[in-house]
Amino acid sequence: MGLQLPPDFIASYRDFISYPENSLVKSTYSGALRTQRLRLEDGQRKLFTQKDANVLVPFRDLDAHGQPKAFVKHKVRDDDELQDWLGDRSRSHPTKIATKRDPKCRFVFFYSDNSMAQLHTTRKMFVRTLTYHQVMPSYLDFTAVFGIHNHTREPRFSGFREQTLFSGPPKTKVDSLGRSGRHFQLCYNLKSVGTWSDASPGTLVPNSEKWSIRQGAFHHQFDVITGNSFWIITRAGLDIKERVEGVTGVHGNEEDKKFGTPEECLRSTFAIHLLLCHWATERWREYFQWLEDKIEEATYVVVYGPQSLGDSKQSYSPAQLKRAQSLEEETNEAVMVLEGNSDILTSLKRFYEGLRTNDRFPLKTSAGEELASFASQIDSFIYDSKLQIARGRLLAKIVSARKSIILQHLQSQATEQMQQLTVSMQRDSTTVRIIGLMTFLYLPGTFVSTFFSTDVVKYQDQNGNSTVASTSGSYSRLALDRWLEVTLPLTLLTFLGAGLWFWAVDRRNKRHIALPYTEEK
Repeated sequence: MGLQLPPDFIASYRDFISYPENSLVKSTYSGALRTQRLRLEDGQRKLFTQKDANVLVPFRDLDAHGQPKAFVKHKVRDDDELQDWLGDRSRSHPTKIATKRDPKCRFVFFYSDNSMAQLHTTRKMFVRTLTYHQVMPSYLDFTAVFGIHNHTREPRFSGFREQTLFSGPPKTKVDSLGRSGRHFQLCYNLKSVGTWSDASPGTLVPNSEKWSIRQGAFHHQFDVITGNSFWIITRAGLDIKERVEGVTGVHGNEEDKKFGTPEECLRSTFAIHLLLCHWATERWREYFQWLEDKIEEATYVVVYGPQSLGDSKQSYSPAQLKRAQSLEEETNEAVMVLEGNSDILTSLKRFYEGLRTNDRFPLKTSAGEELASFASQIDSFIYDSKLQIARGRLLAKIVSARKSIILQHLQSQATEQMQQLTVSMQRDSTTVRIIGLMTFLYLPGTFVSTFFSTDVVKYQDQNGNSTVASTSGSYSRLALDRWLEVTLPLTLLTFLGAGLWFWAVDRRNKRHIALPYTEEK
């Protein structure tokens, strides 16, 4: 039989495709909700799968009796199957929107194969689930970081959102479903690091050389009257699903699987929160150790390389500077991610500590010790995160300093090369000057000899014969005298003219060099 539902809930659920504009509790103005809906529509091809064969949404429900080991697993593969699992029979009976009460605890896993792939669900199934459980619209901001993207900057997004409904008209009250309307909701994301196998993407390999920052978006509802809890976990991969099954399964602690009273239900939710906190903090120490090894490998020669003049010189390349820059950026990004995690853990702790002093929280007294114990356990994760943050900041300073040394070495190498080039140019300049001097020395004589060899000037022997035609050969003092009389003055004039020209050019250059200093004074 169909359950009796409030008209507001029926209207909201039937209009589920317009989520989040159809939310019963609107935490912001309608214009912002419409913007979120349009953004979800525009990005659905990147965020959600478009192939029915790829749809797979795991559910893990606890029956209403709350008995241990009573969790039921189910994999939903299409929207019709999702309606059946939720208890919606409106396809055959329009009035039977709900035919069964909410489970005492429900987990929904929206996952993808990797951080750059689409979620294995359709937009229709996604918004139907969020509408049925009246999930706060803020969760859309956390899921937007998944799907197909052209960049990898989304790990820089961090946030924590909360919503409490302990007083006032219970807009979300649905008695037939087991919802009192007095509840709180939390949305937050955390990030972890892990290694991936090249051969099998998505498989963790302990000693792999490839590390990546991995993000998880989490939503939690808790009904403070009935103790019902609801979780949505959005992740790349199903590793958190396996951990949840371990906590709530056969081998989990009994106190973490009790759902009898609201206090026991609240204590069980703490186990899931702590599981997520442990996932977000467990491997950062290994990651920073890997970064330290990579930085030491890339910059070892900077610190421990040859220092004395007698040693062979170490040459540096721009590739070393580029590698150091890449490691510095990776370290700074890790520090930023850890700071985001620390802030979210602090917000989570502050929220539950606030419940201890909230007079409208009905479990304030009966669950006070559990709330204090949970806040204390969160402190240990915050402390561990801060230790890793300090380690990362120190590592960033080290790589920055070594990067500066590499840059100085590159500048020194460039200066040495310029000096060698200058010496080579000076050597070439000296050679050119010598050649020029020899040219100046021989140019007048060559010119005069060439001129005298023409028919313009002729010298004859004593018999009146031309010296050119003489076969016996002769010496003409007159020819030598004439050659010297012309060549020597011409050579002197050539050197004098060249000297004056060099003197004028040198004086002009000195005047141009001294001119800026004169203007500055």
